[in-house]
Amino acid sequence: MDALRLHWRLIGISAMEEGMAQSAGVAPLEKLVHDAGSLIGYEAKITRVKWEISYGHVGEGYGVLSPEAADAIRTVARSDGVFLDPVYTGKAMAGLIDMVRTGRFDSHSKVLFLHTGGVPAIFAYPEILALPKKAKLTPAPDASPRR
Repeated sequence: MDALRLHWRLIGISAMEEGMAQSAGVAPLEKLVHDAGSLIGYEAKITRVKWEISYGHVGEGYGVLSPEAADAIRTVARSDGVFLDPVYTGKAMAGLIDMVRTGRFDSHSKVLFLHTGGVPAIFAYPEILALPKKAKLTPAPDASPRR
C-alpha cells in the first residue's frame, strides 16, 4: 500500500488466535504482499503502520461459532440478503459491527467489507438459521411454479 500510495488502512479481523496462522505455516502479510506483487512484476511492499490484525473477535476459538458472529450472520442476511459463513466472514462482520458501535470509525469514514466466501459452511451450524438439527424443509403448498 505504501508503494501504491493508497491513503487507507487495512484492518483484518482474525478468526483464529494470535500466532495460530504462523504456526500453521502462513507467511506474514508483508511477505504475501511482496510475493503477490512479484507475480505481476511489481515491487510491492506494505509497512506495519498501514495495517493491523484484530484478534478481539475470535470468541472461544477457530471454528467455534460465537454469539456475536451468529447475530452478525442473521443481521446481514435479513438486512441485505447476503450470507456470511460462521468461521471467517461471520466473525469478521461481528468485529466490524463492534468497531462501528464503539466509535472506531468517524462519521466520514468509508469502510469496505471484503466477503471472502465460505457460505456453504453456514449449513453446518443449524443454530444460525434457528432450525432444529433434524429439520426437514418442505415447500409451502402454494409454492408450485406458476404459469
